[in-house]
Amino acid sequence: MFDIPSLTLFTAAFWVLILTPGSDTLYVLTRGIAQGKHAGFMSALGVTLGIFVHTLAAAFGLALVLQTSVLAFLIVKYVGALYLLYLGIKTLKDHSSVTLASEHKPRQLRVLFGQGVVSNVTNPKVALFFLAFLPQFVHPEHGHVPVQMIVLGLIFAFFGVVYLSGVGV
Repeated sequence: MFDIPSLTLFTAAFWVLILTPGSDTLYVLTRGIAQGKHAGFMSALGVTLGIFVHTLAAAFGLALVLQTSVLAFLIVKYVGALYLLYLGIKTLKDHSSVTLASEHKPRQLRVLFGQGVVSNVTNPKVALFFLAFLPQFVHPEHGHVPVQMIVLGLIFAFFGVVYLSGVGV
């Protein structure tokens, strides 16, 4: 289903993405600092479930596009690549500082988990990112496009939860 060069490139790309701080990392870090390691861990699990929701949406949405038109899939793929380049350039040019604010009121772990899911799922940048990122590593000629995207998303989510759990704890 995947060739070694594609998986190697995917692995390198997702580690760069995972290690680049964003709203998910800040959310998990803030919860871990403010409320302890269990809160940080549950927040990481919630964010990761949100990542999987985006993976499923991208997989089945793009599968419908591919079934409709190979040209439309290629357009989505190349527009996605341009969007990723834009995000990279924007990130390199951003020199803003980050501050962490802590809440002193402890929250239940299931609430933190739910907030992690909601904060990730409702972030349109994450949805656009997954629509742009995953297709770059899918090979329609190998068939089963949704399965390929789900496998890639699961790999991303697994290492994402490992990293975010470390951040939260």
